[in-house]
Amino acid sequence: MSGWVQTTTIPRVAVRKFAKAHGLTLEVVEQSPEPNPRWTASFKGCEVLEGVILNSAYGAGPTKKDAIADYLPKISMKTLVFHAYREDRQEIAVPILTLYSQPGDNR
Repeated sequence: MSGWVQTTTIPRVAVRKFAKAHGLTLEVVEQSPEPNPRWTASFKGCEVLEGVILNSAYGAGPTKKDAIADYLPKISMKTLVFHAYREDRQEIAVPILTLYSQPGDNR
């Protein structure tokens, strides 16, 4: 007997595709130069909704890629909030974000 198990996975989306789909800018900022470089990454103007509390989130690392990779799990499966205290408030539900496109993803 085949086909008796159906698996459903949580959607995974490349961060570039997610940002483009929502018109977001991922800011990556150099915090300190060589010999001990430090970069931070976060979506511009964004806060993360955690229950009823808005928090700032960012990724950090010695390279731009490391900073982005550190940021993604901090916002995946959360809600991003833009313009929190204005009439044009926007909330975006975040899937699991990845650095790169997954097999079968058409970017």
